[in-house]
Amino acid sequence: MDLIKLALEPRGGPVPEPEVAAAVVEAAHAAGKPVTAHALTLAMVERALDAGVDELAHMPVEVLPGSLVGRLATAGTRVVGTMQTLLRDVSSDGVLVNAKAMVAAGVEVRYGTDLGNAGTKPGADPGELRLLSDTGLGADGALRAATRPVVVGDHAGAVALSADPRVDPDVWRRPLAVVCGQTALTRRGQAD
Repeated sequence: MDLIKLALEPRGGPVPEPEVAAAVVEAAHAAGKPVTAHALTLAMVERALDAGVDELAHMPVEVLPGSLVGRLATAGTRVVGTMQTLLRDVSSDGVLVNAKAMVAAGVEVRYGTDLGNAGTKPGADPGELRLLSDTGLGADGALRAATRPVVVGDHAGAVALSADPRVDPDVWRRPLAVVCGQTALTRRGQAD
């Protein structure tokens, strides 16, 4: 298990009371596990922050006040965008407003697609990268939000592309090769 996900979504069922949410985070942290929260509304983002979560699994859909965005930045709470999925499923201007406010405030906004929802596919999503770029991250920032540095001694994941994805994000859909661990797949889909 890599992390704990705390569901703070009233539409999905009962929501843990604040004391329970805080106890879950405390127990997870004691076990060395980070906690991500599904918290889309202002009230649930507040509950997540009060509990001490490390990350929001999605961009909130209700416009957050500047003070709450500031709390996210001060706490170092990361936010995974999943903006394209949210914009497809939710009629809310809050997603883009929040993303821009968070980037401006210094909140770490990360790439994510919420794979499994309608319209999402495995692999990098050029639309999500464009949305990240438009938040104020720019093309370089969107690329950094979607990748991580290679660490000496770790198995590297790498993608070979035919062009610069900061100029043409659609090249992510046509990789020349993908390396995952000790396996390399070429464009023909054959393991090398």
